[in-house]
Amino acid sequence: MTDLGLMRYFLGMQVEQEPGRIFISREKYAADLLKKFNMSQSKPVSTPFTVNEKLSKNGGEKKIDETVSRNLFGSLVFLYTQDLILIMSLA
Repeated sequence: MTDLGLMRYFLGMQVEQEPGRIFISREKYAADLLKKFNMSQSKPVSTPFTVNEKLSKNGGEKKIDETVSRNLFGSLVFLYTQDLILIMSLA
């Protein structure tokens, strides 16, 4: 086997190794996700929805691409569940 040196990325996680500790981050995955869905210039908000807005089935708005929204939600679920699994394994 060949020694490839210190690990930097593993399954979408950034890995930083220092003597006596390992730091794992999903920052690059999240940044790539924002870039993929053209949201890298978006600003964070506490409530991502308009409060007290009435919703209707046919609101006259243009339809969204279901494939894109499913990919986005699936990626967010993956990001969230992987963080939960990582936290639970460290506890």
